[in-house]
Formats: sequence, structure tokens, C-alpha cells
Amino acid sequence: MATQDRVDETALLRDRRSPVTALARRAAAVAWLFWRRGNKELVRRGLPLFKRPERLDLPLETLGSAYGGWTIPTDLLRSDWICYCVGVGCDATFDLALRERVACEVHCFDPTPRAINYMQDLDAEAKGLRFHTWGLWTCDTTMRFFAPADKRKTSHSVLDLNGTGEFFEAECLSLATIKSRLGHDRVDLLKMDIEGAWRPIVEQFAAARVAIPVLCVEFDSPTSIPRVLRAIRKLEQAGYHLAHYTKENFTFIHAAALAEPSPAP
Repeated sequence: MATQDRVDETALLRDRRSPVTALARRAAAVAWLFWRRGNKELVRRGLPLFKRPERLDLPLETLGSAYGGWTIPTDLLRSDWICYCVGVGCDATFDLALRERVACEVHCFDPTPRAINYMQDLDAEAKGLRFHTWGLWTCDTTMRFFAPADKRKTSHSVLDLNGTGEFFEAECLSLATIKSRLGHDRVDLLKMDIEGAWRPIVEQFAAARVAIPVLCVEFDSPTSIPRVLRAIRKLEQAGYHLAHYTKENFTFIHAAALAEPSPAP
């Protein structure tokens, strides 16, 4: 990303709505918040009763911090890999660990103001990361990203999860368009931490049988056990194996990657 001035994190637009409508939306959002929290806890506690990771003959290792880390098959990583990390927030430790481990090409994506400032302060490009202010979506469009209720938090969502009505607009691109813009014919690792917007993208990948060797997805709220199980089943039908999950973070390995010989040390 080219050097730019810091972004004003408070410069948000607001939905045009009457005070009564705004109050009703906020009340509904509070009720929905409790529903989402309850379902998130059900997924964490109940999913192991229905689905467990496969026992793959491949060692797994967690890269990154306790908050921003992901568990992946590090033996598959190679220096010629192209990695897309979508959703940086204020923790790029996983992205940095990928780069440091095998000097692979790591692209980070996040259009949110705080993430842009964080990556600027981090001097990400000097550390080998390539940062882009695009969002990932199923098509090329401009989308609203709604603010969290707690202004201290980083995460914005394409869903107005908290009924704030406050948003900014950003360019979002399909995976195919991003690859074209960056001159890539493949992606070897894709991490998606996109605050509840995962469902249509995962469904699109599964329907198109997009084959990415390592796919990391945060099945974040709003979610439920049936939704997560459906997403896992669709990905399995598209050739993916569930290798690991912790809380909402799920790691899949494509069958084609498992069939390839391990890279030389």
C-alpha cells in the first residue's frame, strides 16, 4: 500500500432514520446480541458433539498471538506460496509469522480505518507484508461497513450487528478480481476473519469448487451449529478436509494439497 495520511477513525456516515426507528433498531440489536452470544457459546460447546476434525497425517502448528493466531499445517508452507490474509484488525501476528517462517508472499486486506492506521504504524511493508484496503466479497461492489457499539473495538461488519446505523463505505472485490489485480493465478493460503460475512463467500467457493490448499475461516456471529455444519459439509463436498478448529477459527486443507509430496526441508 502506498504511503498515506492516517485515517480518521471517527469519520462515519449515519443511516437516515427517524429517532423512533433508530431506537427500535437499537433495541432489536441488543436482543439480537444476546441471541448471537448464546449461539456462539452453543457452537463452541456443542459442535464437538456433531463434528470433529479429521485425523490427518500432517503436523499442525499455531502461528501468531493468542488473539490473532491460526493453527495451520506448517509443513506445507513453501517460499513460493501466495498467502491472502483477509481481516487484519489490530493484530497481524499471524501474517508476520507466515512471512518470517518461509519468506512467502503475504498480502493483507482490511478496509477499516483502525486497521489501516495499525498497519501504517506497524510499517507493514518494511516487514515484508503487502497491505491493501479492499474488502473481500462475492462480487465487485461498494459496501457499507457498520461500526461496533464499543468505539474502542476494531471490527466493523457488513451487517449492522449492533444497530448503530454508523458506517463507512469501502471497495470490495471478489477473489477472482483480487487475483487479477495482483497478477496471481492462484492462492495457496486464504485466511478470512470477516465478522459474520463469511457465509455467502464460503458458499460461493464451495459451489465453484475453488481449490485453495489451506483455507482458514472464522465462522463468526451471527451463526449457529446448523449453519456451521452446513458450511463444513459444503466445503467437504468441494474437496476440503477439516483439519482443526478452536472456538470460531476453522482450518481446512484441500485434498489436492494432501496428495502433493512434502516440500524439501
